Amino acid sequence: MPLPPLFELHECAGDFAAYVDRVYAAFCADFSFGHRPKFDGKPLIVDWTLIDGKCKRFWHMVSEGQIEDARTISLERCARLTWVRYMIDNRASGEFAYWRTGTRLLIATREFDYLVVLEGQKKVVILLTAYLVEHQNRRDQLRRQYEQADERFS
Repeated sequence: MPLPPLFELHECAGDFAAYVDRVYAAFCADFSFGHRPKFDGKPLIVDWTLIDGKCKRFWHMVSEGQIEDARTISLERCARLTWVRYMIDNRASGEFAYWRTGTRLLIATREFDYLVVLEGQKKVVILLTAYLVEHQNRRDQLRRQYEQADERFS
């Protein structure tokens, strides 16, 4: 099955605020309390602390930069946000590379150009981030990490 289509700014007639609101609505539909997925039988949880009226984890996942309070919104990250739930739900389908490193659970496209990062704990799994892997050397690093992982699931 193909990944969900990209959700792009032009779909909101270029209205950036409306676009961010629609991306956030999709995020909430995928991860809010009534729609929270399970991950290997454990609840998948999201930090719902609000910043500017939206979930802190959402802001992290649609922005980039090293300093959390100074990150900038990435249209590339926004466009792919609906991929996160799809990749989590279909992680064991063979469509994705899925492995564990320490307590981190990683799900990547087979090209290693998009990555979902989760934290596995005893009773829950925490959604940390997801992002477009833009640099080939990072993709190669992720591929090697997957190939050398003791716990590969796909």
